[in-house]
Amino acid sequence: MSAKCILSDSGTITEEAALLGLPAITLRNAHERPEGMDAGILIMSGIQSREILDAVAAVIKQQQERSTHLGGQVGDYCAGDVSKKIVNIVMSYTGYVNRTVWRTT
Repeated sequence: MSAKCILSDSGTITEEAALLGLPAITLRNAHERPEGMDAGILIMSGIQSREILDAVAAVIKQQQERSTHLGGQVGDYCAGDVSKKIVNIVMSYTGYVNRTVWRTT
């Protein structure tokens, strides 16, 4: 929790960083989760050492200027009633998957 930032190549780093309230640097050239970059939580650095060091320096400089962590919230991750939504989605697709994939009904 006292980290300056999180460095990872994980595909779920956006969610983890947002929930912890920490800025993150993803060590990738591309990723499928732009919402973290849109919210200012995630920097995609690339995989070259110079790019990674530049991203870390930028995060540290921004934290010093603001005297606070850069982490924040992503609106998509703050939805209420998530469990109910997941149950509804699963129930909605069960019949379809059974018919088209498993051909059981």
